[in-house]
Amino acid sequence: MLEIDVNEPKEAAQLISTTDIPYMVSSLNVDRWADYRWKDSAGRWTNVERKTWSEILANVDAVEDQLRRHMHNQPDARLIFILEGFVDVDSKGTYPLKQRKNVWVRSGYRSGTRISRVYSWLYNASSYLEVFQTGNFGLTMQFIAQAYKQDQKTPDQHKTFNRYYKKATFSPNPQVSQLIGLMSGLGEVRAESLIAKFTTVWNVLSAQPEELMQVHGIGEKMATTMLQRIGRRDV
Repeated sequence: MLEIDVNEPKEAAQLISTTDIPYMVSSLNVDRWADYRWKDSAGRWTNVERKTWSEILANVDAVEDQLRRHMHNQPDARLIFILEGFVDVDSKGTYPLKQRKNVWVRSGYRSGTRISRVYSWLYNASSYLEVFQTGNFGLTMQFIAQAYKQDQKTPDQHKTFNRYYKKATFSPNPQVSQLIGLMSGLGEVRAESLIAKFTTVWNVLSAQPEELMQVHGIGEKMATTMLQRIGRRDV
């Protein structure tokens, strides 16, 4: 049974209802649990807390305090933290991005919190809990649905890792890592070249196909496909 906190968006239950996952909406936060919870095949609880970039930029210390309380109140539960959305940065601050007519744009909120502080916090937090990032609420629910299904399997049923294991791609530049995560199949080399030319993910997503084609390895088809994948209807 997947439990959803009553304060989560109503779309959570609507999206889960389209799957074969049994679910219920309850007052998890009141009972000192996170936003979602379920038991795995061995009977261990998984506790999931969801936050947006706007929330974490507004008060990362408050988010940390909340996660600490979860660990204290449910010390035997597996704790997952999901950070939802994307951001852009410039010399003036950090800007959460939002989708408007299927295009990523800056929201009206600008945070003075340095992105380096958040990335440092996320890295340190990963020593105590599991940290994942999703692009939007719909993708968050897809992640939760798949995590729930995987947890219902017994250890001998988990064969995906052995079938599909391949070397992971990692870049120390967070803009490159973010672009790789957003554009599946792009690859580290081309992502690094794009960020080297355009500086930020925001600038890449805002560029025209002919501008992207100035980067080695980016042809017309790839440039157009990249922008169409994020909802650009003007290309």
